[in-house]
Amino acid sequence: MYPGKWGVEVPNKPAAIHAASGEALTHGQLNERSNRLAQLLWARGLRWGDHVAIFMENSLRYFEVAWSALRSGLYLTTVNRHLTAEEALAGHSLENLADEPAPLYHSAPLAFCTATQALGGTVVMMHRFDEVGALRAVVQPVPDTPADDELAEELLAYAREHLAYHKCPRSIDFMEQLPRLPTSKLYKRLLKDCYWGRRGRGLFESCKASGGNPTAAKQRDAT
Repeated sequence: MYPGKWGVEVPNKPAAIHAASGEALTHGQLNERSNRLAQLLWARGLRWGDHVAIFMENSLRYFEVAWSALRSGLYLTTVNRHLTAEEALAGHSLENLADEPAPLYHSAPLAFCTATQALGGTVVMMHRFDEVGALRAVVQPVPDTPADDELAEELLAYAREHLAYHKCPRSIDFMEQLPRLPTSKLYKRLLKDCYWGRRGRGLFESCKASGGNPTAAKQRDAT
């Protein structure tokens, strides 16, 4: 199913809303603009089975380009704009990127979004991830190592050198003892609870004082 159906039946219903600006793209606009771009792609010589790539910031125009490709029978590769040129090509050359798309963005979010729009629904486009400021690393220092700003900056510098931008932590928290299962495996749910509990950052400080145990941290706060 393509945007044409909903462009006729519910032309003024939002197909996508940008959470940061409140800007909306209606089903009518999505159908008209994606159809216009599809005709341009045809005029430029692209045919069923050819490839196109999207390299852009979080913008509602993204859906117009995606649907122009889908309704034209084109393969679509979305490129993460935070990747370096080397990371984006991933061993490919610019000449063969169209024939052998590099592994760039996961296809699942795009599939979920277009499936929602194909059913006449509305997609909400969120802020850029780094604007949320949610990417944080939690580190258990080795014994007798001071958990200070100098160590945090050293770890962040190492991460920036070896990780893609979108994977780098923005800050580091130190915890004397990370929560672990009896098998010594990291107990991720308890660690997440330290951050996503009702009191957020305050609960994390109590978690540190309680050896990484959010249950003990809540009991500590209650006393």
